[in-house]
Amino acid sequence: MSIRERALKVLAWTWTVIAGLLALSLLVEGVLFGSVALAVSGFASCPPVWSKLGDAGYSLSTRLRSTLGFGTFLVGMFVTSSATESIEPRSQADAAQSQPDKALAVATAESSEGQVVPAHLASAFSDIQEQVAEHAVIEMRPADYPKLHERVGNEAFERANALATWAAIAAASDPRCGSGVDLLAVSDTSTGDEIRWFGDCGNGQQIKINEGAATETRDLWTNPNATLADVTGRASRPVTLSANALAVQELDTSDKAEFLGKCERAVATTLTSRGSFDPAWSYDYRTHSEEGQVSIVREFDADNALGGTISSQYECVIDAHTRSLVRLRIQEPTGWRTLLSR
Repeated sequence: MSIRERALKVLAWTWTVIAGLLALSLLVEGVLFGSVALAVSGFASCPPVWSKLGDAGYSLSTRLRSTLGFGTFLVGMFVTSSATESIEPRSQADAAQSQPDKALAVATAESSEGQVVPAHLASAFSDIQEQVAEHAVIEMRPADYPKLHERVGNEAFERANALATWAAIAAASDPRCGSGVDLLAVSDTSTGDEIRWFGDCGNGQQIKINEGAATETRDLWTNPNATLADVTGRASRPVTLSANALAVQELDTSDKAEFLGKCERAVATTLTSRGSFDPAWSYDYRTHSEEGQVSIVREFDADNALGGTISSQYECVIDAHTRSLVRLRIQEPTGWRTLLSR
């Protein structure tokens, strides 16, 4: 066998394998003609086919076999290119259909009562939705929140889920929540008659939303007669702040350090070994404008009366206006122990 014949045989086998794989791929995509054409092309290039033809008396010269093989290869590549071009627009169309325009998706999104955001408010609603973090609102299941479900009842529990998104929108619309809502959660003060939420904002503010505010927000955005001025005016409406709330807004980094030191000195005085107090590197610092308070939660290690090391955490609440401790409690194995409450 000459070098040319060997090269032709390698090329033929290579194309047979490639054509077979491409034919299978096109068959999966539903392109029947392209799949059949490639299968025929690969079959015609298969060296055993040429051997069978030779055995049957159909002997072809090396040059002619090279020409036919190369021609078959070109036909196969042309079919592959055409089939790929026919698949790509269809795939793009499917993608466009499965991912419609964002404003259109908002305009047709149904609320729990089947109401929708009118098309003329869709763009504004999309903007305010972007102020709510992707996973800020989660659907609650009774199995995951058994105590809340038992306390408020199934009907109120379902209302909490149905109105959660609107509560987050209401929190994001509050001028105090300038950085958007990072987390929305149901408050422990919720009852079967009224659900309450708190929204933690990126700027450290915590916005409290009751069921009435969430319902009002839903009704405003889903009102077909509402104007853009109605919804944007509500979102930008100035809020009258109390003296305590103003005190919270005026806090800076030095105040945070002062409050942290005040809390930790108070915690250390309650320990058996004050010198063993070893706070964690990180802590949770939150401001609560409506109450005019600041809360700090931090984990720590300390020695107990038996000389062993225990791990715990404290919660400390400070009045931002008077700068005095309002509440202090420590978590123990049996639960939270309140050391100070005013």
